Parts: sequence; structure tokens; C-alpha cells
Amino acid sequence: KPRFARDFLWEEHEVSFSPSVNLSIFVSPLPTPPVSELNSAAALSTISTHTDLFKIITPIKVDCLEALLSTHPNRPFVKSVSEKEYPITWDNSHRPILDPRHQEFLRTQRDEEIKLNQYSQSFGTELLPGMYSMPTGVVPKPHSSNLRRVNDLSAGVYSPNSMIPKSEGTIRLDGIRHLGTVLRRVRRSHGNVPLLLFKSDVSRAYRLIPMHPLWQVKQIVTIDGQRHVDRCNCFGGRAGGRCWCSFYSLVLWIADHIWDIKDLLAYIDDNFSWEFADETLWYEPYRCYLPRKQGRLLQLWDYLGIPHRQSKQIFGSAIKIIGYHVNIDTMQVTMEDEDRRLLVSSVLHFCNSKLSRRHTVRDFQRLAGWVNWGLNVEPRLRPGLASVYDKLSGKENLHQLLYVNWSIQRDLRWFAEHFSNGNGIYLIDAIAWEASEADMFVFTDACLIGMGFWSPNTSQAVYCNIPVIRNYRDIFFFEALTVLYVLYWVAEASPTVSRLAIYYDSSNTVDIFNSLRAQGIYNTLLRLSVDILKSRNLDLRVYHIPGERNNIADAL
Repeated sequence: KPRFARDFLWEEHEVSFSPSVNLSIFVSPLPTPPVSELNSAAALSTISTHTDLFKIITPIKVDCLEALLSTHPNRPFVKSVSEKEYPITWDNSHRPILDPRHQEFLRTQRDEEIKLNQYSQSFGTELLPGMYSMPTGVVPKPHSSNLRRVNDLSAGVYSPNSMIPKSEGTIRLDGIRHLGTVLRRVRRSHGNVPLLLFKSDVSRAYRLIPMHPLWQVKQIVTIDGQRHVDRCNCFGGRAGGRCWCSFYSLVLWIADHIWDIKDLLAYIDDNFSWEFADETLWYEPYRCYLPRKQGRLLQLWDYLGIPHRQSKQIFGSAIKIIGYHVNIDTMQVTMEDEDRRLLVSSVLHFCNSKLSRRHTVRDFQRLAGWVNWGLNVEPRLRPGLASVYDKLSGKENLHQLLYVNWSIQRDLRWFAEHFSNGNGIYLIDAIAWEASEADMFVFTDACLIGMGFWSPNTSQAVYCNIPVIRNYRDIFFFEALTVLYVLYWVAEASPTVSRLAIYYDSSNTVDIFNSLRAQGIYNTLLRLSVDILKSRNLDLRVYHIPGERNNIADAL
């Protein structure tokens, strides 16, 4: 598979697999607090003398959960998640919130958390022995006027996150690739029968997980100078995602093995799958019909005490799933029109020299991340980011101003033009085909005096002398240029070809066309190649062949 495709190519009969569902079967038990924390006299004293501050708070019905997990094969892991445990000071909360709107937002959030008993009432203005308090901030939600609270558990030398190895925060989630595998299998088995997609979100997912009192003591929230114990898992903790996903993997196991809800996938708190259009279920709490699997999932959540809201439970033949527009009728994954227009306009605004020719490193990084997200559904447009990545190389000062040079403008505008007209990924056509399945094979070679290629399909060979290009004498350039010549030749001479396999004995050339990643003039060759591929809807694979087996092209 070419690397630029980002796993969005499927084997013809690929077996579906969910990392989230299978996590609980193979994973090790969650760790207990380290001995150093269990022996922390200051923290233990504070917890034992202020029991009203440290509580295990969760709406999850643990008894129901344990009963449904009685046959789960990974008993040590189940015990580490479900068992109920009731078992020197650092204040780093000084980060003033100056915006009155942000201040009021934090107060509203605090009051809601106290109402849910997930924050303690204020215990004063001073920290107790063993406590840590970290900065709390407010940022706007992406592409929205709404705000989001930020818990910065990584700030400072003695941050709580620094106590957790990075490896402990690693999680594997279900994504569009896993959904694509499922949908391809369903279409292969059931043809064009009417199907629906659905997506269901858990409310306040991270906050459903109670934290050990020895961790609560390090989650002191300071708002308006008042101190509160945060009793629950929070977004911003290095292992926060693992805590939630570990618990929820058990829920997914129950859904699959006990409640028979098949093909259910999950990305953090987003659950998604498919159902036959005529398979519905009346869900009484919302007084409406839902796809049967979706209704059953909500019933399971109700049984386990997992909260949800009606507005977050959606279904249809085409819906937005983890940021992408998925259409089960056309079997297409793309971006919603508004998201596409917003990204394109932001890229063009960034390049507009009349507004500004300089942007900060942070602005460059944000744009690169946004464009990179779009590349998931238009992966062949990767050359559009080459100049941006080149400019960012070695830059560490986030506030440093960088010049938007001509090459950056050219690459980004090229990306914007293609992206605005993109169709995304068609799941039926996105096949990881083998070389033997190509419609045409072409063998190529180049040296410093000439370039040549031949195709056994047409019994034709083409040769030309090296052109004089600014005294360019780099053999790598002419090797890559030969591939571009092949694409022009195939596009003109063989318009019915849709799968093209090119063989080359240059590993560098194979690498840049499989990754669509290069710099300078080589990136220009990649952009020109993608222009041809997209205009002709041509699928290209470039394979390495040992030099001794490429003798005909070499002789040319």
C-alpha cells in the first residue's frame, strides 16, 4: 500500500476488527497507585482528615456492570476497572483569567460540577498538605463561538502528567478505516439493500470515571481563589483517555457478546455503526423510533447508568462521523460542504499577501494540522503541505514570525484548488490492489544522457535524450521526471487504463511517489503527477525492481 493513502485502502475481502471492542480482551490490568503515593504521609493525612472532600462519584451502576462482565475472559483487567477502592504540596494555579466572559464561563462550569458532586465545595483559599493545584484556562472550541475549559495538568516541572509515563497514555481507537471495513463487508453481503448509519454520544464521558483519592489530591481546581477537589477523570490528564477507554472497552464487550449489538465502533465517546433501514425500535425515553442497534445501545446505557442526550443521537443514510461526512448510499467518505469551504477559505486567507505576509509558528502549525486533517479524505494532495513543513523545520519559538514565501503560496493554492473540487474516498474503489491486478505495467530507467520506458502491455518503448534544464545534472531528478513522462504518455495513449503499475530500480524515486513527500523541484514533479492522476482518475503504484531485472528499460 502506498504510504500517502494513510490506511484508507482496503483489501478485497478484509476482515473487520475493532481495537476498542477487543481492547479489554488483551490489555493488562490498570496500574494501582505507586508505593511512593501509598506511603505519602501528607496526602494520606489530608485524605483521612477531610473525608468530605474526597469521594468516589460516578453515575455508573457498578453492580450491573460487574454482573454483565461475569463471563469476560480477562478477569484481572475487569477487576482493575470495576473494583471500588477507598483508600509535598504544590500550587501552580497562578494563571490569571483576564477576559470577563471567560471568568463567567469558569464560574458556570464550577457551579455545574459542584451540583453534580464532581467538584467538592470550596475548602478555602489555601492548599492542604499533599495537594497540587494546576492552571485552569478557557479556549474557544474549533470553528465555534462556544468555549471549552482547559485543565493544564502538564504545566510546570512538577506537573501531575510528568508523574505518568507517556506509554501509559497510549490508546487505540476505532476510526473511519474500521467503519469502512465493516461497510464494505455489509455491502458485499447484502448488495444495495437500504441501510442507515447512526452515531450516539455519551454525555460527559471522561467525567463518568471516578479517580482514586490519591489522584484527587493532585487535582485541586482554583477558581476565584477558592479551592475545590476535582473527584473525576478530566480532559487534559495524560492517562485520562486510557481511563475512559479502558472502562468503555468493557461496555463494548458487553454490547457485542451479551447484548448482541454487532459491528459497534467507538472513538472516545462517539459510537457509530450501521443498521438495515427497516430494522427500527421504539425508544420510550425519547418517544421516537431509532435504528434497532442504536435503540439497543441506549437501553444498555440506561441499564448501566451511562448518561446521554437526545440531540446527540443521530441517524441517516449520510451523517457526520468523527468529523467526516459518510454516505452509506454512495459509499463515500468526504468532508461536509461547509467544512470544506471553511478550510479552503482559511488556506487562501493565509496566503493572501495583501493581508499579511508573515504568520507565527503557531499559526503555521494550526493551518498544517487542519490541512493534514483534510488529507485523510484527499490523501493525494499531500504535496500541498511540503513547503509549509519545510518552513516549520527546526522552529521551536511558537511566536516567531515566518514569511509566507512564493513556494508556500503556490503549494497551498494548489491544494485549495483541488480540495475545493474533491470527492473524498469511495469505499468500493479504494482497493489495495496488487501489482498483478494492474491494467498496465511500465518499466522505466534513466541516466545522465537519456530516459526511457517500455510497456509489455502495448509492446511499445519510448526513449528521449536528457533535456537541458538549467544545467540540472542530478540523476535523481531525471529518474523522477521519467515517471511524470510515463503518466503523460499513459494519459494520452491509453485513456481506458485505471490502474497503472510502474517499476523502477531507483529506491528514492519509488519512495517519493509512494509517500508523495519531497522538497523543492521534486515536489513540483509530484504536484504535476497528481494533476494527471486526478484529471484521469488514474490509480498509480510505483514498485521497486532490482537493476538486473530491469534490463530492457536500462538498455533504452
